[in-house]
Amino acid sequence: MEPALYPYQIIERYASSKNASYFRAPRADNGADTYLRVIPISSFSGANELLSLQLTVQKQSAFRHPSVIPLGLPDVSANGLILNQAYITGKSLSDTLKDSGRPMALEDAFSTAYTVISALAALHGQSLAHGSLTSNHILITPEEEVFVSFLPLPNDYDSKIKRYRHTGTNAETPNPRDDVFALGVVLTEIFTGLIPYGGSVADSHRNANKYYEYYESGLANLEGFPARDVADLILSCLS
Repeated sequence: MEPALYPYQIIERYASSKNASYFRAPRADNGADTYLRVIPISSFSGANELLSLQLTVQKQSAFRHPSVIPLGLPDVSANGLILNQAYITGKSLSDTLKDSGRPMALEDAFSTAYTVISALAALHGQSLAHGSLTSNHILITPEEEVFVSFLPLPNDYDSKIKRYRHTGTNAETPNPRDDVFALGVVLTEIFTGLIPYGGSVADSHRNANKYYEYYESGLANLEGFPARDVADLILSCLS
């Protein structure tokens, strides 16, 4: 039986992640098609962590950009914290890359990069940050429109988020610096054949530099346009 999530009427359940469930659920009051992430209260280490996420989402929900999927105000119910955003048909950049491989077609790569960069620039211009950017937070519609999503998209969710995080990341506080690092990893994926390294898994200062050396070495061996030409931009993001 599906959980009761008033005012939402669940019509589709997606695969769950380790600490959240995901649904497509139009609102009963206005019919708006909605994508939900429901996080059980037990997933939070304490009230401060829950409150911190609510406050972050409240700030992000006030942000509007034509290439960012609108995020709604959070709700708290017996089922947990309910995060909601507009539902848009499409699949994630992560799934797109799985289907077509790396790198993306040149025109698609530039279009995707431009959209993500403009969205992040607008966010940072309002003293906000995404905080969770990965290739699974970028939606590509059947019409090949590109949107940035605050919520992780089915079905990878945040399983590979460490690949997009710098060693100094504070997961509880979205930071523009983390967005820029994540952008460097996304650009690597769409413009080159390199596999993200995952700098945040390093366990010492010495190992923390290995992610940069990995990308620097890999990019140095690439030839031709555009991979060779975006190398400096990628390394600037990752540094």
